[in-house]
Amino acid sequence: MRGRGWSYDIVPAGSYPTRASLDAVFPIRPVVLESYDGHAYWFNTAALRRAGLGLDARDPDEARFVRGEDGRTIQGTVLEAGSELVENLAGPLSPAEKAEGVRRGLPLLAASGVTAADVMSADLNEFEVLSELEARGELPIRVFYCPPLDGDLSLYKRLRARARGRLEFGWLKGFVDGAFESKTAAVLEPYPDGARGALSIDPPRLDALVRAAQAGGFAAALHAVGDGGVRAALDAFNAAAALP
Repeated sequence: MRGRGWSYDIVPAGSYPTRASLDAVFPIRPVVLESYDGHAYWFNTAALRRAGLGLDARDPDEARFVRGEDGRTIQGTVLEAGSELVENLAGPLSPAEKAEGVRRGLPLLAASGVTAADVMSADLNEFEVLSELEARGELPIRVFYCPPLDGDLSLYKRLRARARGRLEFGWLKGFVDGAFESKTAAVLEPYPDGARGALSIDPPRLDALVRAAQAGGFAAALHAVGDGGVRAALDAFNAAAALP
């Protein structure tokens, strides 16, 4: 079961939801619930088993499991998880399921007066889903497809050439840091408990990616929340602006 929207204030400040509370309701069925800001995932033990991970599994790249007092046991929340880990925990959505989600979701936006939406996705198959829906005349609003900043620019150029009608190719999204609620936003001075967050990408690589995007005719949009993350993002934009 998948879900989205939980807020960090459902548990005492400084803590995170645990798999034990989900296990009490869903002891067998895997459950993965995304936080409202997309920077944390809450899962039960069945989801952990589905991913083939033990209770003391190592942290995946650029993500961090919240652990118990022993510093080892996974408690049931992961911060800044990538799409691959989430799919391992919850199972991948099929193209048909994604198409159905778009068919149901976009009319709700249109009914609320929204005329355009950005789709930020590392799954390039979602472009194909949107392209097929546009060909059928089933996109009720304009949709801008926005893939990751660190992707294949040659492929992006081909996708951009195919975008037509209400489907447009948008900007390239890069994540510089996380969020304040999960204490993953990179800050220059530590949080009250001593945590500092961390940059999701090294500044030299970030600079290079922004410059490459600009050279390829793409706009870059950077998620930067903490003052350390904002500084890195502004430095990258300044470096790109200095290009001839």
